[in-house]
Parts: sequence; structure tokens; C-alpha cells
Amino acid sequence: MILLKVVDSSFLVALFLPEDVNHKKAKEIFEKEDLFMVPFDIIKETLTVITYKKGIEYSSKIWDFISSSNSFEIALGSSEKIVNFYLSLKKKISFFDASVLYFALTNKAEPCTSDKQLMKVWKTLRKSNE
Repeated sequence: MILLKVVDSSFLVALFLPEDVNHKKAKEIFEKEDLFMVPFDIIKETLTVITYKKGIEYSSKIWDFISSSNSFEIALGSSEKIVNFYLSLKKKISFFDASVLYFALTNKAEPCTSDKQLMKVWKTLRKSNE
């Protein structure tokens, strides 16, 4: 069974910036999977990072690619539910990471990230939801 991957900004930044240390790994993952879910909050964070590193024109091209690609499903969700989920975690984790975890849990998916802290929280959540 292939699980849907919910991506975070570390994955997207690595995918779209060839100079990123995790670019090769992100590209390999992207090429072997069919569909990635991207929480809209992650798009905001990713475009911000890419704009700072490469400029607004490059970010615009990335947005055009994500929004028109069949490889990405943009997840909006209920802001109130995501905020409540974030607060219920009671963990030192960013709102953006909590958004990835929320969509992974609610879609029976798994996070796609190089963020070790996010994966640590994910493993704890998965155990408690078994």
C-alpha cells in the first residue's frame, strides 16, 4: 500500500533549490511518487523562503508549477481545526509542522520531510493513534 505523502517546506525548498543539501534526495522522492499533498500554509512558508533565497520571479515560477501540476494536491482544511490541533499537541513545534501532521493524520498519510523534530512528534502521534 502506497501512502500519500504530506510535504513540508523543507522538502519543497530542497526540491526546488538545486543548491540545497537535500536536493538530490527530494528529487528522487518526487520522481518515484505520484501525488503529494501540500497544506496551503506550507506553500506560504515555502514561497517565502524561496523568495528570500532566489527572488520573487523564481517563487512565481514555483507557484505556477505547484498550482498547475497533477503531482500536488493543495490542502486547505479548516483553519479552526488546524489551530486546535496545534494547541492540543502541547509540543515545541511550529504551526507549519503541526499543519503537516494534521493533514497526515486526517488523510492516513505520512509526512515527507527532512525535519527530525517533526518526525519525532509524528512517531509519537502515530503510536498514540494505533
